[in-house]
Amino acid sequence: MELHRELSLSFDILFDKGNSFASSIGLTFTVSPQVRDVYKGAGLFIPLYNGEESWKLPVTATFVVDISGRVVLAWKETDHTRRLEPEKILETLQCLVSID
Repeated sequence: MELHRELSLSFDILFDKGNSFASSIGLTFTVSPQVRDVYKGAGLFIPLYNGEESWKLPVTATFVVDISGRVVLAWKETDHTRRLEPEKILETLQCLVSID
């Protein structure tokens, strides 16, 4: 975890090499050959980032998991330009804190 050490983070970072976990729960798509050419032209070689040869990318998703491992918020969006509003995440986290 080079990035973890480099940033001196006090929390863990998940790296899903090859998008294997995301694929197992249906949160990936394969980049079409036409888009691959565009990415390559821009210097983006997705297999290099994936750590293996696939052209899979993850779908935008956010999960909040409580201390017992229960998913208390799950959100996904196929439009990569959209994200879950931070306020919703904070609201969910605040509910978890107030339960303790």
